[in-house]
Amino acid sequence: GQTFVPHTLKKIERLRKWLDESGHHSIDVEVDGNVTYELAPKMRAAGGDIFVIGKPYLLHNIEEKEEVLDKIRQFIQ
Repeated sequence: GQTFVPHTLKKIERLRKWLDESGHHSIDVEVDGNVTYELAPKMRAAGGDIFVIGKPYLLHNIEEKEEVLDKIRQFIQ
């Protein structure tokens, strides 16, 4: 995976603000890259709507996929 760049949260905030101010409230902001249990809530608070979760969380143990998804859902609510 890639290293998280903290400035990314500000970019998400600016994009969400620009979309809202432009009247595009229904457009979702997708976050792809370094979505973790710790960062997902911050990304959600910044304006992220859709989160791409990569193999470090899902593909290493496919039997636990639903458990991992439930945990991520709890973190971003």
